[in-house]
Amino acid sequence: MTTEIPPARVSIRRVLAATDFSSLSQKALRQAISIARRYRAKFYIVHVVSSWGFNVAGYNAAVEASRLAQTDLEKLVAGLITSGALKDVDHEIVVAIGDFWEELRRIAASYEIDLIVIGTHGHVGMEKMVMGSVAESVFRYARRPVLTVGPCVPDTESFTSTRRSILFPTDFSTGSVAALPYAISIANEHGAELTLLHVSEKMDDESQLSGKDSLDGLKERLRKVGPGSLESGKAVQVEVVYGPIVGGIVEVARDQKSDLIVMGLKSPPAFFADRRPWLHASAIISDACCPVLTVRKLI
Repeated sequence: MTTEIPPARVSIRRVLAATDFSSLSQKALRQAISIARRYRAKFYIVHVVSSWGFNVAGYNAAVEASRLAQTDLEKLVAGLITSGALKDVDHEIVVAIGDFWEELRRIAASYEIDLIVIGTHGHVGMEKMVMGSVAESVFRYARRPVLTVGPCVPDTESFTSTRRSILFPTDFSTGSVAALPYAISIANEHGAELTLLHVSEKMDDESQLSGKDSLDGLKERLRKVGPGSLESGKAVQVEVVYGPIVGGIVEVARDQKSDLIVMGLKSPPAFFADRRPWLHASAIISDACCPVLTVRKLI
């Protein structure tokens, strides 16, 4: 298959970071701020007060929890301003009450957010993420790209501070390839190297494979997916490995010291459909030692 890549760069005008004030969400917050500065985007810092239990505690408890959250966010932002982290970054505080994902979805739509940034605890993790709820729903159902920052990601300013290597794993599906323009755009924006990766579980001994499933056949399919080179003149690299999908992607990212993994995801599967791609994405986000940008193909 051959994919035409739009020549225009991906636009990031509004960045949202969700926080629960934990150290992990602080790490994601720093990533989000740096991205907003790099792209001159407006930055929204959001905290959702869970409505769980308020049916018992009453409306006044919800109002008080919201007030305290607003105060905590203001203190957090004041500290970021004092430290210089928010220098020259247009920003806004948003506090909401309700179900975490439903409120985040509403806010993202209302403010026309281009990128959502969130942290995760990892394996403890994709069932209970940093927001204390099913925040896996963010990258599963969000209609805009989601940058997830896992526990293994170094606590540096941002993946935008150094641009050495971007990894784009693909299974050749339309949902996967839909994210390639983001990988290419970011690579061009930062002068990074870009590697297209395919991990095949079919056989450990690739010498026994033939045709399109052989090493050469799969590399040729990868070359047809993307451009031969980037604006910098750097060649787009292709790599094929055999073995478990999650382990293969995480290992290649580690070996290449990737700064960012970009993955495309199809729409969430029906109950009886194949859920493995979503399980793979969850595990990669948990294990990767670099941020993971997921882009969901809309239908």
